[in-house]
Amino acid sequence: MAGTTDPILLCGDLNGPGVISSEVDAQLVDVFTTFRLAQHVYAPTRDANLLDLVAADSTLAVSDVLIIDAGLASDHRLVIVKLGLRPPAQPAVPVKFRRIANIDADEFQSALRRSSLYTSPASTADEFARQLMPWC
Repeated sequence: MAGTTDPILLCGDLNGPGVISSEVDAQLVDVFTTFRLAQHVYAPTRDANLLDLVAADSTLAVSDVLIIDAGLASDHRLVIVKLGLRPPAQPAVPVKFRRIANIDADEFQSALRRSSLYTSPASTADEFARQLMPWC
């Protein structure tokens, strides 16, 4: 993990309660410190214990932490947070274009009329697409 550049998010029922209800166990704090993680939950999540945690490195924006009653769904409270995540970078796609203003319309029309697209057009969409390939 030490060599990764990916953001780190650790969350779940870690069962590491601290001495007081708003803290986690000191050994768990040491782990967070080692990996430069900030702990974002500071209220008890089960009875008077802080067991359910959200810890993240500084590259992740964690905000609006809510601890709410989960009703009959669990004996733990529900932890809700907002994460500021960036979408993954999209690979660059080469774009080909021609300036329409630089096209000689008469020459273009003449070239089209001499091409197989005009003289012997394909009978199916797939064949027509293959005919277009030299033009693209």
